[in-house]
Amino acid sequence: MIYLQCFFKLAKNGPIELREEIIKALTQTRQKMEQVTTNWEHIESVLSHTFIHGDYHPNNVLFKGNKAAYICDFDFVMPAERIYDIITAFVCYRWIYEANPEDIEESEPDMFFFEPYLNFLSDYNEQTMQRLTLEELKALVPDMQRLLLLYGSKAAMHGDDLEGMLRWLTARLKRVEWLEHYQVEFERAFQYKYYTLVMRYLMNT
Repeated sequence: MIYLQCFFKLAKNGPIELREEIIKALTQTRQKMEQVTTNWEHIESVLSHTFIHGDYHPNNVLFKGNKAAYICDFDFVMPAERIYDIITAFVCYRWIYEANPEDIEESEPDMFFFEPYLNFLSDYNEQTMQRLTLEELKALVPDMQRLLLLYGSKAAMHGDDLEGMLRWLTARLKRVEWLEHYQVEFERAFQYKYYTLVMRYLMNT
């Protein structure tokens, strides 16, 4: 919330034509954060916790050819729910660098949209020593919302560019609302992948 407080202070000193719009977006973000956090507190207790990377995004992955070879920047290693790194990958690789609110998908997600997510989950399950549980898959969307709101609240880091802050904030808020609207579709896709992986595992044992 400290980022939102900084943004509120900046907005109050900003141009009148932007002030009302910024305050509205900040208020919506704070309300959504409270809602998502309350929901998350009920979910987190059943999730597996371990030490995670904490900042898993494209700039922290080094490649050899077209294969990931190294992961760097371990400044944010911490104990947390292990799906946090998966969520960071989902959000960063797909959405985080799109600053424009218009970049968000406006249509209902289909299997083509889900393919990168499902491939990532499949590869993760094949390489990890502990496969993802159904509870963890159900928690992916709420955790994505939580992370997007966190990134959105950091809009104040844009310095004195209030228009840039507003674009950054509203883009993430719009993604959270879009995820909320299509949460059932996400959960169905993730659970379908879960049962597919379980059946493959049973057939190979």
